[in-house]
Amino acid sequence: MIDFTPAFLRFYNEKYGTNHEKKEFHNYRFWEILGGTRERMTEIIHEYHETDFAKDVEIIDGAYEVIQSLYERGEDNYIITSRPEYTQNQTQAIVESIFGGSIKDIYFANHYAHHGTPKKKSEICTYL
Repeated sequence: MIDFTPAFLRFYNEKYGTNHEKKEFHNYRFWEILGGTRERMTEIIHEYHETDFAKDVEIIDGAYEVIQSLYERGEDNYIITSRPEYTQNQTQAIVESIFGGSIKDIYFANHYAHHGTPKKKSEICTYL
C-alpha cells in the first residue's frame, strides 16, 4: 500500500550522486541492482530509515480508497510490511497519517534488519 522504492531512491541518489530509477527494480534484492553486498545494503537502508526521506513515502494508487471501503464494511484491515521491526514507531505514524484508524494492526517481516529473524509475508498471512 505504501511504495518504499521512490523515497529510498531519492535518499540513495542524493547520498551517492547516482540517478537510479524505480523502473530498474524488479525485486527487493537491492544490492543486486545497486551493487555491493546484502550486509552493506542493510546498513544503507538503516541509514535511510533515520532520515526524513523515510517519512516522505508514496501511497500506491487506489490503496486509500480500498482500505476505506473495507473499513466502512466493517472489515479488519492489517498491513504486512517488509520493514524492520525497529521502524515500528515511524511506520505506525506514517500509516496513521495516511489511513487514520482504519488499520487494525501492522505486522513487520523484519527484512533488512540488524537483529531478529526475517519472516516471509506468506507466513504472517497464514498466522492471521
